[in-house]
Amino acid sequence: MGGKTAINIENTKNIAGTFYQPDLVLVDVTYLETLSDRDLVEGYAEVVKTSALEGGSFFELTGKIKSTEDIRHYAEELSLRSIQYKANIVMADEKEYHKRQYLNFGHTIGHAIELLAHGKLKHGEAVAIGMIEMSKLMTDCGYSDETVTSQLMARLVSVGLPTTSSLIGTTDFFKHLVNDKKNRSGILNIVVLQTIGEPKIIKQEISDIQHLFKNHWKE
Repeated sequence: MGGKTAINIENTKNIAGTFYQPDLVLVDVTYLETLSDRDLVEGYAEVVKTSALEGGSFFELTGKIKSTEDIRHYAEELSLRSIQYKANIVMADEKEYHKRQYLNFGHTIGHAIELLAHGKLKHGEAVAIGMIEMSKLMTDCGYSDETVTSQLMARLVSVGLPTTSSLIGTTDFFKHLVNDKKNRSGILNIVVLQTIGEPKIIKQEISDIQHLFKNHWKE
């Protein structure tokens, strides 16, 4: 839907690809009825991410979701709001030079642990963990308001999504951070939520980020 067509190479996710915008996008929310609760919920993690990036009434909407039944009940509105936000971002920044990077919120950590889990974590589950762990770290660093983590946590936990992983902080975890597609010549672009609805891109050298992460998860 966003025009990116990418593939994984060995242990690096979405590292090679191109941009090709579709002629038509069809969305049938009734398809969600065919999904297991786990598959439904892991997709919903990306909806929570998008609502946190936009804030306002969209974030209030995800605050109403307390179960898988609620996700299905509000499926059409949740889908429309998510699609509209992403469409606006992609039209403004097709090649991911600036604002489109906001969509990577939670993915710096998420991609690393998703690969390390070897299929035991679904993508949305890894992103959920990534959002929480990154928000905790950025709050400690003074970039994020302390309420961001708790508000995200409430929305994720209420539908059974994981919010932490023992894979974080391992040697292999830090190796995957280096291979992240947001690594631009040794500089990692980290998406931070200053407050709900106010994303920001923080540029840090890989070596500094690794040191920061290691100190954080040592505690």
